[in-house]
Amino acid sequence: MRQLKKKSNMKKIAIAGYHFSGCGVIDDLFREFDNVAQAESENESRFLQDMDGISDLEHQLVECPNRLTTSFAIDRFLHYCRRNESGYRQIYGDRWYSMCEDYVNSITKFRFKGYNINHLDERSRKYSFFIRLMFRLQRLKPKKYRHSLSYNYFPNKKMYHSHPTEQEFLEKTRIFVDKLAENMITNKKAEYVMIDQMFAGNNPVRYFRYVDDVKGFVVDRDPRDFYINMMIREDHVIPTDPLQFCVHYRDTRITAGDSTPNVMYLMIEDMIYHYDEMVPKVCEFVGIDRSHHVEPKKYFDPAISIKGTRTWERYPQYAEAVKIIEQELHDFLYNNY
Repeated sequence: MRQLKKKSNMKKIAIAGYHFSGCGVIDDLFREFDNVAQAESENESRFLQDMDGISDLEHQLVECPNRLTTSFAIDRFLHYCRRNESGYRQIYGDRWYSMCEDYVNSITKFRFKGYNINHLDERSRKYSFFIRLMFRLQRLKPKKYRHSLSYNYFPNKKMYHSHPTEQEFLEKTRIFVDKLAENMITNKKAEYVMIDQMFAGNNPVRYFRYVDDVKGFVVDRDPRDFYINMMIREDHVIPTDPLQFCVHYRDTRITAGDSTPNVMYLMIEDMIYHYDEMVPKVCEFVGIDRSHHVEPKKYFDPAISIKGTRTWERYPQYAEAVKIIEQELHDFLYNNY
């Protein structure tokens, strides 16, 4: 396996939410600090948790290695990195994809030219047309001369042989993440980097294994505001039927693993209604000196954000839905105004 340079142990702040749940308040708060580096764009950094991202890669290479899937999993990871390159370059710089390739090389023992049956699932139109044509031509041959359905028509695909231990995989991944974080530093004063959506709110323990020196925040909001906000935006990611919404809301907040002391759970309403009390707690949790809070309320102003709370009072057309939510999700309602 190729060796990556030693990690730098850059301090990281990560935030997660549940889709419109308000984690941006932490992002905005730390934009007011002169020693926190952040991407100029608002693109989310989901490569640890997305399908075909790092977590999926660990499953295929470490937890469930298979002779027919490990190379294909690396192909899919690199495809994910290419497909999302424009967005991630705005976060991590122009070297995003080359750093992804370096990471893959670091967890790969060797490469070779080959093929396996999973390549039949590739979606290239030209490739699929050729395969279908060859299958049909085979039927014209006498049975004993026909190729099998898994016959290798493309023996020169780039294949990866990778079989890291869990320790090796985690070590290389932490170095990779650290190098990406270093690329976010444009301010010499920066001691921290803020990374948006680095982990999933319902399972931070799994994703924190991939990152050194990180403190995370999971931010949620009153489900009534959550629902109305979604309806106003005409969002379609979450069910709009009130009962289905309640089931979805509750299920997505079931923690998949153990808790970690490196994550602080917050309600956006607490940050807004109890700003003077909460900001010191947030800073203390991260370990950041409040003297670096040089532009207070420039990006996160509770007097503005408060307009996004208690929305059911301004949108009576959702009264029936709110009533259902209050009955089904009573234990999630925020009542500390």
